[in-house]
Amino acid sequence: MDYKMVKCIYYNRSIGNINGWQISCDYQMFWINLWMHKLTPTTARNYGYKVCLFLNWCKQRNKTYLKATNADLNNFVLYIQFDNKNGIFEIGESASRHSTVKNYINAITNMYTFILSYNLGNMIMIDEEKKINKNSYLKDILWSPERKKVFINKNIEKYKAKRIYEKWYSAEQVDAILSNFNTIRNAAIFALTLEGMRIDEVLSIRMIDYNPKNCTVTAFRSKRKITGDTHRIVVLSERTIRLLEDYLNFERSPSEMKMLDNNIIDTGYMFINLKYCKTFGQAVEYANYRYILRRAANSAGIPEELVRTHSGRSTAVMNDILFHSKHPDLLSIEDIRIKYGWSNISSIMPYLDSSNPLVALENRKRLDRINEEVINVFGKIKATNNSKE
Repeated sequence: MDYKMVKCIYYNRSIGNINGWQISCDYQMFWINLWMHKLTPTTARNYGYKVCLFLNWCKQRNKTYLKATNADLNNFVLYIQFDNKNGIFEIGESASRHSTVKNYINAITNMYTFILSYNLGNMIMIDEEKKINKNSYLKDILWSPERKKVFINKNIEKYKAKRIYEKWYSAEQVDAILSNFNTIRNAAIFALTLEGMRIDEVLSIRMIDYNPKNCTVTAFRSKRKITGDTHRIVVLSERTIRLLEDYLNFERSPSEMKMLDNNIIDTGYMFINLKYCKTFGQAVEYANYRYILRRAANSAGIPEELVRTHSGRSTAVMNDILFHSKHPDLLSIEDIRIKYGWSNISSIMPYLDSSNPLVALENRKRLDRINEEVINVFGKIKATNNSKE
């Protein structure tokens, strides 16, 4: 019998019965299922299918997951990474192939990390195995974060399809995208990214983080897990404030009344699902907003495959970089680093790349202005016949 995913119900002492997933075979996968029950049902489902493929791949080679070696993992990666057409292996051109392979490695990594962290290796009894193979994952340090990164870079990165994005938007593109959102909420989210906020910061904003009096919002880079005091204050423009106020008054406020009528608890997050369905009133998810943004951008004339959620923030950074090029005395690189919440100055370097045509143009203009000022003061230097050059 092959390994397969099945629905199940398991008990959590603090929550009660939970609908989840587990892996089934001709014998009970106790420790692997214990690992899956520690995950959220959605993550367990996503990881489980990937682990099942790996387990079945090992089984076809008469190996259990305890006896799988590093060489087996390498061969498994090749198995899912390349297309085998008539005995000829081809590198797939699918843009998702690179991320798919990484997701498989993450799932398998998570499973073995759980086994190691609970020191279950010597307790696992599969078939008649009494001890762990010395070459297996459980006796190897392959899954340390550093080793995993090296493995991914060595075996996957070189095959990664290069994606081309619209890195930042022009003023005309910004106006076009804003005019193609179907709700004020979506326009407000986009406007906040144009203030230099990361999308996870925007979707993590709570109502208490917004201060309309001071025109500021407190940004937590937390993915909705507000812990500690790591945050920054973002000053908002008049356009963003207007969009936020319109959203709160005309879209969120009516939804709050509807939530109250249906005994739905308000999570306190600023941006919530407005459509009345099973997720009504819950915080907007990243994948949902990315779909909305791409659809609006496509309607605005920007191909959706060129759109990424980070380009709003990149646009704000690029505008400040260009201002710095014109007025370095008014806005320094260190000012920009602090404004955008970077811990290291190296994060700005990609924007200052000499191959960036916008930066190169502004630098050229600045140098021409400096040269003109020098000429006005000292006069034009003329070459003489005695020049050795």
